[in-house]
Amino acid sequence: QPFLYIRKDIADFLGNPPEFAAFPLWLANYNHPPTPPVPKPWTGYTLWQYSEQGHLAGVPGNCDLDYLNGPPTLLDSFVI
Repeated sequence: QPFLYIRKDIADFLGNPPEFAAFPLWLANYNHPPTPPVPKPWTGYTLWQYSEQGHLAGVPGNCDLDYLNGPPTLLDSFVI
């Protein structure tokens, strides 16, 4: 099952279709609140991309930084 990768403002612009809730949410939000605002129709997120300016040894340039909302086993059924 694919994730739906989206920002809240884009989901709002599209009218927050209820069909979106069938897919796990990968939320893009770089404002760094304690918790990001989750767009409707979701009640929570699976992944939160909170930065695109991370650094990782051995990786040239910037990389995305994400937070998994749950245990690592949550991703066992997904291919990333």
